[in-house]
Amino acid sequence: MYNENKIKIVKRIVVIITFMLGMLTGVGITVTVYSKITPEVSTVTKEEEKEKQLDQETVKNFLIAYYTKKDLGENRNRYLPFMTSSMYKLQVEQEDLPVNQAYKGYVLNQVFDGATIYIDESRLTAIATVNYTNLNVLKKGSSEGTTLNNKDSLLISFSKEKGKYLVNNIERIEVTTGEDNQRSNRYSQKKDDKKSSEEKNDNKKEQSTTGEEFNLKGGLNLDGE
Repeated sequence: MYNENKIKIVKRIVVIITFMLGMLTGVGITVTVYSKITPEVSTVTKEEEKEKQLDQETVKNFLIAYYTKKDLGENRNRYLPFMTSSMYKLQVEQEDLPVNQAYKGYVLNQVFDGATIYIDESRLTAIATVNYTNLNVLKKGSSEGTTLNNKDSLLISFSKEKGKYLVNNIERIEVTTGEDNQRSNRYSQKKDDKKSSEEKNDNKKEQSTTGEEFNLKGGLNLDGE
């Protein structure tokens, strides 16, 4: 009787242990399978692409292609990618004018030396003061001549086409710095003083001047980098 009770207790213990092992094994399998079929969640943050603004590099690359040339029109294939189709057509027409063709073969090996660039992003315009050199020869076909240092000031307008900034207008301008203004003012004042002195000597009497002429120009309100 005692043995039968002992056997029953052992059987119950075995059943309980088997049941617990089965539960644990099942949970483990479930967790393993679930982890395999569940896709991993990507936590990579995408940065918003900022719209590219008109910058000095864009302007400079155009100026290099525009000013660097062996002869008139030789650089057309290089500045073409920087211009709108209408601006390229206009540029070619200007180069083909007789007054410009007359200098072909006499102004050679032009090289872009550098530029000071100011950009107005809101108007898509740039003002560039460009330094460049070229060789001026007296006889066509000659490689001997005089190397000249030149300076141009340009107002360049851009338009945005398919995400690129292209030149749609080029205008030559005169840029006056603060130093130039002061020099012009001093020259104008001396000129008036000299004129007044001459009038006094001629008339042999004292005369008063009513005013002085000043050549004043406003500063450029453009953002430069």
